[in-house]
Amino acid sequence: MPYFYRLKEPRNEMMSKRLRIAVLPLRNESGAESFDYISDGLTEALMGGLSLNNTLRITSRSSVFVFKGSDKPIKEIGESLKVDRVLTGSLRVSDDLWTIKLRLESITEDRVVWEHFWQKHTRDLFGFHDDLVMTVSEAIVEDFGGDRFKASELPERNVKKEAYRLLLKGKYLAFKWRLEDSQKAMEYFEKSIAIDPTLAESYIRLANCLIFLSGTGYTPHTQNFSKAREYIDKALEIDPSLSEGHLALAGISFWRDWNIKGAFLKLKETLGLNPSDAEAHCNLAFISALTGRNRLANKHVEEALILDPFSANTVFVKSWIAYLNKDFESAKKLAKEALEFSSNMMPAVVVYYGSKLMLGKSSEVIEALLPMLDYEQDKATLYGLLGMAYSLEGETERVEEMERNLEESYEATKAERYSAFLFLIYAVKRDEKKAAYWLNVAINSESPLLLFLISDPLIEPIAHIPELRQIRSKLLDHGMTDGSQQLFGFPDSDKAEQEAKRIEDYFLTNKPYLDASLNLKMLSELTDIPSHRLSWLINKRFKKNFNEYVNGYRIQEFKKMANSQEYSHMTLLGLAMTCGFNSKTAFNNAFKKITGLTPKAYMKQVDNEESQEVL
Repeated sequence: MPYFYRLKEPRNEMMSKRLRIAVLPLRNESGAESFDYISDGLTEALMGGLSLNNTLRITSRSSVFVFKGSDKPIKEIGESLKVDRVLTGSLRVSDDLWTIKLRLESITEDRVVWEHFWQKHTRDLFGFHDDLVMTVSEAIVEDFGGDRFKASELPERNVKKEAYRLLLKGKYLAFKWRLEDSQKAMEYFEKSIAIDPTLAESYIRLANCLIFLSGTGYTPHTQNFSKAREYIDKALEIDPSLSEGHLALAGISFWRDWNIKGAFLKLKETLGLNPSDAEAHCNLAFISALTGRNRLANKHVEEALILDPFSANTVFVKSWIAYLNKDFESAKKLAKEALEFSSNMMPAVVVYYGSKLMLGKSSEVIEALLPMLDYEQDKATLYGLLGMAYSLEGETERVEEMERNLEESYEATKAERYSAFLFLIYAVKRDEKKAAYWLNVAINSESPLLLFLISDPLIEPIAHIPELRQIRSKLLDHGMTDGSQQLFGFPDSDKAEQEAKRIEDYFLTNKPYLDASLNLKMLSELTDIPSHRLSWLINKRFKKNFNEYVNGYRIQEFKKMANSQEYSHMTLLGLAMTCGFNSKTAFNNAFKKITGLTPKAYMKQVDNEESQEVL
């Protein structure tokens, strides 16, 4: 969020070791569970602000929230999280008065480093958050060292209280990762945006809900991914430094576009903004393992485990790396550990039982899964794993029964999980023709599961078929290089040059950037270039994302108008709105990112140059 700040680089030898800190969930002492969303929101605000300090490693949300409401001694919690310091506290809400207590304790030295008490009215929510983050940071500097910062370095913001309250309510529900909670959370985020369209995080959280619903197969992925992309673009237009936005873009690049290199670069950009983002480290580990970069994969997953040791996703990624490298005993053990954190994590279920199949224990898989058919809702996973196990056991009739179940379910729902498991069953059966058919179904439907499928060790019996070799070569062997885009509708070199020129000419002639509502979909319709290809062209040919490209033209237009006597009666904000910016924050952020100056500093520089010319 916009109130995060970054301390300067460490200045002494002691600071070369990043201090590991866990911010435990603030205790809600207000007497009502309905205030949990506020205490959780303040906890996340503290974590977010501190995580952008390069000298700190902040333990991720999923690990610290394991200890929400825990009575365990702080020293025991700190040791289990493997941190140096633990920040604890409480919140009491009475009308519009908040009472907060915070305490920073050293686990390694077994002492209280600092504690503080606040009573604040809630009229200035962000000012309150800034005060918390600054005071805690000051205590860390006093105790551990590092460079200080000034309150004046915090950026301006003007966020409406009710919009932020709705954002916190939505986040509280969204983090439960359940269908009904996600749908209710989306309502809160939409209301938040309606009240304050400049609150960037509301767009990101709304996008993440859509991605979650697509990834779990609840709703059509194509529709949701497109809508999610619009929300992410909007958030980054408001605040280009929002790390969660770049992380979400990486997810869309990977799962929807199968653009491994694009996802990799976005994840690196995310870590540049927030070095403590465990999810970004996990995803980099996943991509690195997928493309055979095992040393890099292990480096990132170990960093993720430091930041987020009790996360099912972190442990799963480590199990996936072992699975890809055919260390099936380790993969099975780690997948089981991930399932202890999240029993319904479908990818971990597949790795656990897939490892058993690869270890020749298909009868154990049947014995464990067959009873679940009577009560387990995720029938796709059961049909798929049982179908592969029956195939390895030579039980033809039972295999055909599982195939029929999957085919009927796929015809009824078109859900990708059913077609994915059909591909895996036919791969294990060595039925090359049918495996190729279902592989093409995954490709043609742009299935988010495709990258899982083509890398799974279970498909080794058909690894030689042309369809699989081609797609693996395009996505995995060359996925981190600049070639191989044409298979998915991206233009060859000559056509790319022509379309890039068409985009430039359209911008120069028609000035679409003056429309504040311009988005990728609109520009696609205006230029008659498909949106996925348009995004690739802007990224590839102009070395910018969509927002950077459009805002570049807006800044050029602003400079022309600002230097013209014709518009001398207009304010800077008025000029910015005329040039296509829809808020002061979006304009200031874009201007400084592109020019390195604030708008006021730029105008002062122009005035000085004009004075010099007169002299």
